[in-house]
Amino acid sequence: MSMHAGDGSRSSIRARTERAGLRVVTAASGRGGPEVQARVSRWPWAALALDVILLEGESALSELTRRVPLIEGLVSLGGHPLLVKILAGASLVVLILMAPLTQGFTRSTTVTQSVLAIAGTLTLIACAGILVVIVTAPLVLLMVARGGRIVR
Repeated sequence: MSMHAGDGSRSSIRARTERAGLRVVTAASGRGGPEVQARVSRWPWAALALDVILLEGESALSELTRRVPLIEGLVSLGGHPLLVKILAGASLVVLILMAPLTQGFTRSTTVTQSVLAIAGTLTLIACAGILVVIVTAPLVLLMVARGGRIVR
């Protein structure tokens, strides 16, 4: 059995990451696989901040959107603001617990990467309605500004 550059062997993975400009240092961690030391990952910090914003802002946002049932339903996952708070809170707890274990999201194992992926998924689900409103609001405003016509 020969090892080719694209077969997924450790040397080919190391070569691909070095070509991408990433520096990867592996060491035996004893906690679920090899430990990868790299630059600080920013997405867990962004997810953590977004979770705090969702927890603090959901009450105020539901008060603002209560007058428009369609937007309220979108922002609060079908009119369930408690569900948004539970998802954001669960993600926040996981991220807070993982920050010291991963040394500020700079070191991770396959297990911690999986847990962080679950936390990120919870955050995305919690803010999905807000993202829909943010993306579609400019399109709706553009249509209204054109008098309701899509094509001139």
